[in-house]
Amino acid sequence: MDIEDFAIAPFGDVSQRFGFYCDRATVRPVVIERDGAPGVVMMSASEYERLARLDHVALLPSELDQADLAALRDAVVTVRQRPSG
Repeated sequence: MDIEDFAIAPFGDVSQRFGFYCDRATVRPVVIERDGAPGVVMMSASEYERLARLDHVALLPSELDQADLAALRDAVVTVRQRPSG
């Protein structure tokens, strides 16, 4: 989902119609603009929780499933993909 997919609302309108935008944010995120620039995103709690779960980074092999471990084991790095240095 890109920011273009979000509803956009000016700060003043959101402050006057907060309930309306809370309801709208349960359907899709709302970008709240201040002085014409995106400042805050209002979204449902369930969407926030989904995004927060995606923020977890697997640090231990025990956190990976067998398919992920096999993909790492079988990965082939070409010369062009290797970092220089």
